[in-house]
Amino acid sequence: MQKWCLACLSIIVAACHQHTYEVKGTAEGFDDGDVLVVENGLESAFVADTILVRDGVFSYEGRADSALFMVIRSLKYTDVEASFIAEPGITAQVSISSDGIIVVGGTKANEAWQELTEVCNAYSRQVEQLAETFYQEDVGQEQLEDLSLRVGRLKEQMGFWLEDFGKRNADNAAGKFLQREAVWK
Repeated sequence: MQKWCLACLSIIVAACHQHTYEVKGTAEGFDDGDVLVVENGLESAFVADTILVRDGVFSYEGRADSALFMVIRSLKYTDVEASFIAEPGITAQVSISSDGIIVVGGTKANEAWQELTEVCNAYSRQVEQLAETFYQEDVGQEQLEDLSLRVGRLKEQMGFWLEDFGKRNADNAAGKFLQREAVWK
């Protein structure tokens, strides 16, 4: 009888763990007691919980039946925001710093998400640099047309990259999310 109870308890504990996710992180430049907010990234009005930074680290455990797009925000440093993918039974790694450097990993989906974030940020910086020229007073019509073509080519290149990224990551939550949103179309 006692072995049967122990076996049932083991099954129950394992089943509960399959519906939880964990986040372990570092918080460089944060003080003990600084508050981080965990939110469902697709429902930003929903605050799941708060986390306190202790000795430059934080951890959090939540419940998920499937992959969730989540966000950790700093209350102290309002421009610090880390998006990551929480998956049942898996631990995500999130590194944040007070100067805004964010790195996520620990899972195939989060490593892919980090790659996607880096490429999108680089693309945005290129577009912003080109857009600055639009606002110069001495820009001629020919230069504006050239800039429009260059921005269009960048957009097209980004679309091809996103489509390829979605295919390369079709087996993980980052690729599935991107395929579902089809942001390159």
